[in-house]
Amino acid sequence: MNAERLTIQHPLLARIAEGTRWRGKDQFPSEIRRDNVITWLEYIHSKNEFERFLPRLKDVPAKRDEALAEIYAAYFVEKYAGYPITTWEPPGNNGKLGEFSFTPEGTDVFCEVKSPGWEWEIVESEGPSSPRLKKPKHLPGDHGWFDNSDYARDAVAKAYPKFPSDKPTLLILVDDLKVSLSDDPIGMRKALYEPGMGCFATNKYCNLGAVAVLDIEKSDPSLCMYHNPRAIQVVILPKKVFAKYQQICESTGNNMSSLNNVRFNSAEEMPPEADRDTRRFDFHFSYSSLGPDEKARENTLTVRIVVPGLEAIRRGQSLEKILYWLAAQNLSALIEKQATGLQLIEFNSIPSCPDPSTIQYPPKVHFSTQPCDR
Repeated sequence: MNAERLTIQHPLLARIAEGTRWRGKDQFPSEIRRDNVITWLEYIHSKNEFERFLPRLKDVPAKRDEALAEIYAAYFVEKYAGYPITTWEPPGNNGKLGEFSFTPEGTDVFCEVKSPGWEWEIVESEGPSSPRLKKPKHLPGDHGWFDNSDYARDAVAKAYPKFPSDKPTLLILVDDLKVSLSDDPIGMRKALYEPGMGCFATNKYCNLGAVAVLDIEKSDPSLCMYHNPRAIQVVILPKKVFAKYQQICESTGNNMSSLNNVRFNSAEEMPPEADRDTRRFDFHFSYSSLGPDEKARENTLTVRIVVPGLEAIRRGQSLEKILYWLAAQNLSALIEKQATGLQLIEFNSIPSCPDPSTIQYPPKVHFSTQPCDR
């Protein structure tokens, strides 16, 4: 079914398609996403905010998607987290307006939404006239190294001037990058907590209580909260507000291992165990940390991923890349504990993961600028 037929079959979609600037520039609304988009539009219509969003919903794809990200963030806070939106466009710092506020336990939380997109990745690497911008986000064989930390830091810097200093503040990231921020926790930690680079490594962003990464692609939405350990007391968002979702708050002191110092060395498949139908892959890393004497020391770490043989067959030639991605998701937590030696992680089934074509393997920038051994 083509995009034009998908839009005329619902009155709100028809409204945003009339006189639009995005028609013919992408496949919006895709058949997969159509029902979700309708749900978000009906939600914002029920809040009497549809007309305010309408000009941007009719704009070019990037502006349209920014508006949808803001609507989706509000929808998530109200429908999934259970906090009704109490104010739209709340007043912030320097006469600026936020996206919305919600009020857990009688305290307003000021929210701003940013939606970094994959188009900026192309503009930065190939320029604004790149023909790649006229093609879909994902193409067969279209993959390479990635480091999302710059996009996360840029989003914080752009949003920060809005945040007031007299109430809890939250930045919600609803990205459209090729590899989602929700699938790149190491990049998020680097962006926020890395000494000398992270937004939360100094007091520069002390009026921002937390950054939330909201995944728009998953059927069961996921949220990860990154709290600012250097925020002033009044802007801190209590962890209990989103208690059922993942919470991260890292120290930014000198004893924190630097993610820039992590190096991927090699990978190998281990011989099968005689009594088990499994596949075992070892991923070897090394990293630097400060010892009790404040002197740097080199550590080696092996992450062994074990998966059922049948699951491995289903993944085919992409198996090693997928298992590397699973190892990477656990790497930060292991390094925070300064783990060394062999660390076993076993799965009964392979959990959901990115399209293998989007996983850079072996990594070039994801962990370090140092070359890999393989």
